[in-house]
Amino acid sequence: MGIKLKSVGLDTSGGLNGAGATTISGTVTVASNSQRILIVGYLGRSRTVNSMTYGGVSMTRYQSSAIFDQCLTEWWYIVNPAVGSATLTANLSANSDSRDFLAYASFYNVDTVNPFVTFVTSTGTAASVSVYLNGTYDNTYMIGGNFNTGNLSGDAISPAVLFAERDQSDSGGASYLQITTAANTNTGFNNFSSGSAYSYLYLELKPAELDGGGFLYNLI
Repeated sequence: MGIKLKSVGLDTSGGLNGAGATTISGTVTVASNSQRILIVGYLGRSRTVNSMTYGGVSMTRYQSSAIFDQCLTEWWYIVNPAVGSATLTANLSANSDSRDFLAYASFYNVDTVNPFVTFVTSTGTAASVSVYLNGTYDNTYMIGGNFNTGNLSGDAISPAVLFAERDQSDSGGASYLQITTAANTNTGFNNFSSGSAYSYLYLELKPAELDGGGFLYNLI
């Protein structure tokens, strides 16, 4: 027994590529939804993110993967970001190149106090990665990505949706997966270059409480 929860919804998603400067930036548009969150992943190699802003407001780093063969995936967020179009900027430790990029997604009906339930991360060497996340809530999303040393970002394992990628001499991809029923969820990437070093990080979003309370229907 507990509080009844909302269903998390997806607003928008996309990617921004690095172009040889110490910043990666571009315009992102967030719709006017309640309990919204903008989540931004940095996927790259040989550099880290010093800070990130959206519309000039500082974002918070939630989690970083371990760095393996200089590959890194990390996720930043801001709750209730400004509605409309604003500039997303990541300030890097060194110049970006043709390999690293940002992956962003905006969601709504998310718990804006504790927006994430759990995360899973790993590194290794392979041509594919499988991610097993012990889902906690129904009607939410899992978001994540990998960066690897191969020439291909890989394909998001169905039914996950690949929403940002970059295929270069080092590559990466980001995906989201809608979870309708909480369970041991399997996602990840396959079909990137054999023997690639990789580093991945996936998160589960926590749904917001339904206005007016009630009994809990979507927590196992």
